Amino acid sequence: MGLINGNISIAYNYLAGYENKAGIGSYSSNLVESIRKIKPEWEYHLFHPENEPKKTIRKAFWDQVEFPYKVYKSNREFNLIHTLGYSAPILRPKGKRLPSVFSLHDLYPAPLLRETMSRGTYLYLKH
Repeated sequence: MGLINGNISIAYNYLAGYENKAGIGSYSSNLVESIRKIKPEWEYHLFHPENEPKKTIRKAFWDQVEFPYKVYKSNREFNLIHTLGYSAPILRPKGKRLPSVFSLHDLYPAPLLRETMSRGTYLYLKH
């Protein structure tokens, strides 16, 4: 017995699953597959970039600009945006105020690790 009844359509930011085959990528794949087994009547749409972004700034651009744009351009009626990485999009698809969820996989003291990160990575994770 679930709390949500009816057809649900979820837009997944699947960058984490697309670029990693172990760790966070394995978790992301298993999460999507497990939810599919529990709720097969729901629609699941995985969005990922054409090419794997290597630099943090490209990943941030995907998360914050390209992914919301692709959701908007898909012309589908989504009920939820789920980011399987560390951040949810600040920009939402135009005209669509969708609820957004993001998976936080690790809690670690980013300020203590500042010396080991590039400035771009630190600022992105800090937001």
